[in-house]
Amino acid sequence: MADGKTIDDGGPAFARPGFYDSSGPSGIDCHPEDGMSLRDWFAGQALPQFIMINEHVTVGRDDVTYAQALAVTASQSYAIADAMIAARKGGA
Repeated sequence: MADGKTIDDGGPAFARPGFYDSSGPSGIDCHPEDGMSLRDWFAGQALPQFIMINEHVTVGRDDVTYAQALAVTASQSYAIADAMIAARKGGA
C-alpha cells in the first residue's frame, strides 16, 4: 500500500497442506498452496450485489464512466470484506 499500512487479509481461505505419499509405484508429491486470502474471498462474495446495485444507479448517467463504476464497485466489495474480517475478530 502507498501509505505503508498493512491490510489484514484474514489469512488463507483455501490453504492446502503439502504431502508426499510413497505408497504407490510412482509416489505423489503435493506442494502446499496458500490459496486466495480470506479478504479476496469475502470481496468476491460481496461483488455480485454491488455490481447489480451500481448498474441500477449508473443507468442513463453520462457523468459516470464504466471504469469509474467498476472502481467504486471494487472498493465497496473490499470495504465489506474488511468489515467482515474485523467482525470475525470482535472489532465490529
